[in-house]
Amino acid sequence: MFSSTLLVIALLLLIIWLWQSSMHAKEVALAACKTLCEQHHLQLLDDTISLKKIRLRRGDSGSVKFYRVYAFEYNTDGHTRRVGELGVLGKRVIDQRLFSHTTLTTAPEAANDATPNTAKPSATIIDFRQYKAQNDDKAQ
Repeated sequence: MFSSTLLVIALLLLIIWLWQSSMHAKEVALAACKTLCEQHHLQLLDDTISLKKIRLRRGDSGSVKFYRVYAFEYNTDGHTRRVGELGVLGKRVIDQRLFSHTTLTTAPEAANDATPNTAKPSATIIDFRQYKAQNDDKAQ
């Protein structure tokens, strides 16, 4: 009975440590995202980042640490959302990537241009103007 209680306490302490470590790494990543966007004159959208993946990786000293990859969205011209990634090893940012070719949405003004949007949207993005036009045609 004593050993099972001790095991539960140790497990709870481990969970608390992992949670605090993750929150600190996220704070470091968010601050780095804000700095990166300011340096490149970009707008960090929604002021949020999301954990994309986590794994174990060796640091410079050879010790094993958590390597977390955070994704964020930024804006370059006021019309499009673009994706970036930030890699954090332990409490240190080691990777920064801005994917300028990944367009997530298009502004309504851009849809009226003579040049078509050649970027392939993901399956979760819907052009609501086209959707509404199709549904209006069906209703009549």
